[in-house]
Amino acid sequence: MPQVDIFGLAKSLHLEVTGEGVETVEQLGQLQELGCDRGQGYLFARPLTAEAVSDMLLTRAHPETQLGEASTGDLAPPAPW
Repeated sequence: MPQVDIFGLAKSLHLEVTGEGVETVEQLGQLQELGCDRGQGYLFARPLTAEAVSDMLLTRAHPETQLGEASTGDLAPPAPW
């Protein structure tokens, strides 16, 4: 499989690999089996507006200041597996 070779190349160069477009738990499992370091996609979070990202970052930098929640779903950061 070509993707396995890409993972091997990245690892041999001491690079971290991010799987993009992860939408299902099955895809997450496959990427983990291949040695993927991180993932991004709908499984972790939906796209956010620039304003929602700004609010999220400000709230996390200053938790005592509650700016309200973004309107586009769960803001929990994806944890590295």
